[in-house]
Amino acid sequence: MRRRMKEEGKIKKFGFSFHDDAEMLDQILTEHPEVDFVQLQINYLDWDNKIIQSRACYETARKYNKPIVVMEPVKGGTLASLPKEAASLLLEYAPGVLPVSYALRFAASLPGVFMVLSGMSSLEQVKDNIRIMDNPAPLNEGEKELLSKIVDIINSKLLFHVHHVAIVWRYVLRILIFRVCLGFITTIVLITIFQICIMEGLLWEEDAHLIV
Repeated sequence: MRRRMKEEGKIKKFGFSFHDDAEMLDQILTEHPEVDFVQLQINYLDWDNKIIQSRACYETARKYNKPIVVMEPVKGGTLASLPKEAASLLLEYAPGVLPVSYALRFAASLPGVFMVLSGMSSLEQVKDNIRIMDNPAPLNEGEKELLSKIVDIINSKLLFHVHHVAIVWRYVLRILIFRVCLGFITTIVLITIFQICIMEGLLWEEDAHLIV
């Protein structure tokens, strides 16, 4: 169908958005060489993430010479609104440069990338993105080293929150288990008391008959 639509001039390029690991991407591109481009989640925070596998997926697409469209370059706004410690490092390095600039330039400067998709929610963001992408200079070594520190800071914050969420969840589970066990024990006790009452009632009736 795709080939027919291209032959009929209904589409010029065919590609897909990918949300799996590099191994699956390799399999797809091997089985479907007709694919013209791939859309990948790429940003400097996910670059070496073992789950997202931005770098591995990027390298796989490059291996097959597939042009790349980048999605999530700012990771849903995370790389535009950095933790205070991380933002301070960037401001100290280059006062006046927006954090989002580093994220967009990281994605745009990668060889093989021909489009960077960035969600915007205000006119100011649109103007900032146009200004940044008008001439997205590649990151220098100092900036790359700086972003590596930013990644460490963000990941440490995430681990901190995950740790505390795990602690809260553990206590919630304990409370739930306690309530379930308490409810079970209460039910058993009530059933036992009910059975005793029935037995006592039957014994009382037997005694009454004997007396009569």
